[in-house]
Formats: sequence, structure tokens, C-alpha cells
Amino acid sequence: MPAAVSCRRRAGRAGTLPAVGTRQIRSDALTAIGYDAETQVLTVTFESGGTYAYHGVPPMLYEGLLAAQPHPWRKYGARVRRYPYERVG
Repeated sequence: MPAAVSCRRRAGRAGTLPAVGTRQIRSDALTAIGYDAETQVLTVTFESGGTYAYHGVPPMLYEGLLAAQPHPWRKYGARVRRYPYERVG
């Protein structure tokens, strides 16, 4: 796991959505997730409408989110939030 980061937002890329395929999921908090294994970018769209890109996320967390439906964010959200992120939508 990466070390704690004081500034969670990744500079210089705000507003750019990574090119990843997204999947609709059954969830109480999320509507879709996507993952680019090459760049290790996890894209998460929340019920509230916000979309965030988390950088450096290992594939096992993406797979865990898919397997933990209907409550993936409850189970894996704290782990995902440890990675640098940016709002992209």
C-alpha cells in the first residue's frame, strides 16, 4: 500500500477522464466503475453524480469492488481512498 498522502488530489489533470471501459454495477453508493490495468487507474462514478479517478490502484482492488456488490464501496472504499485521486466528472 502507498504511504499516506497529505495532498490527495493529483495536480495537472483535473477534468480529464481516463480512457477506461466502465461497467454498471449494483451498488448503494456507486453507479459504475472502470479500470485500466496498463495505467492502474480506477474510475468510480458515485450515485451523487461525481466521477473520480484513483491512480496506482492494484487490480485486486478493482476485482474486489466487482465481487463485493451490492456494497462494494462499504467494503473497499477506505482502501481505494488511500490512493491519489482527482475529480474528473
